Parts: sequence; structure tokens; C-alpha cells
Amino acid sequence: MKSKNFGKNTKPLIILSILALLPSCAGMNKYRPYARNVKKKPGRSGVVALKLEHRKEDRDLALNFMNSNCGSKKSQITDEGEVVIGTTTNSNSRSREGGSTQFGSLFGIPLKSETADQTSKTSTTTQEKEWQITYKCS
Repeated sequence: MKSKNFGKNTKPLIILSILALLPSCAGMNKYRPYARNVKKKPGRSGVVALKLEHRKEDRDLALNFMNSNCGSKKSQITDEGEVVIGTTTNSNSRSREGGSTQFGSLFGIPLKSETADQTSKTSTTTQEKEWQITYKCS
């Protein structure tokens, strides 16, 4: 009985399969702009938030929100900058159990020093910030 050699011509098929999958993977790393309405007075004014380290695409989305709210009126930025929106606290504690250490003897009696249990605690509080744009419709 004659056996077939399947590994002989599979290399071109593997390469073609990989090339066929590449276009579907192209959109996986596409950047998604981020902006959100914080406060909105329809047709009058509002506040839009962006990430603190925002990109042009984020700002363009914020401008779309502003223009959409203002309708036929023009949106005018009145203020923008960093705003603290909360805090995050991280706490750590470390404990070390005390004990005794023999440091000598006196007339055959062991001399020991005792150490107490030790606990150290640290906490760090960080401000959470975002970039906010305040605007009015004129």
C-alpha cells in the first residue's frame, strides 16, 4: 500500500491561510475615541470629559458632542483643564512575629532577649483626574 506524504505541499497552504486572516485582524487594534457628557443643558451649555492623556480623536468626539448639543448655534469653549474626580487609596501592611534569641548563658542559665511582634502599615492616596471642557452655545 502506498502512503501519501501530507507535509510535502502544506507550506504554501499555511502561508495563504495566514495571509487570508490578516485583513480581519487589522481592525483589532483600531483606537476607539473616548469622550463623555458630564453635564448638558440642551441648546445652552455643557461639560464634556476626556481622558487626562487624550488624543486628537478624543477631542474631535468631544467637539461633536458640543456641536450636537448646540444644534444651529456655535459651541464656544469657556474653560478647560484638569479636574479631580476622586481618589484612590492603596494600603499595605507587613507583620513580623516576635521571638526570643539566646545571646549567652550565666551559670548554665540561658540568657535570652525577647522581641515584640512588629507591624508596619503604609497607605498612598492618589487623586484621580480627567480633562474637562466647559462650553456654551452662542
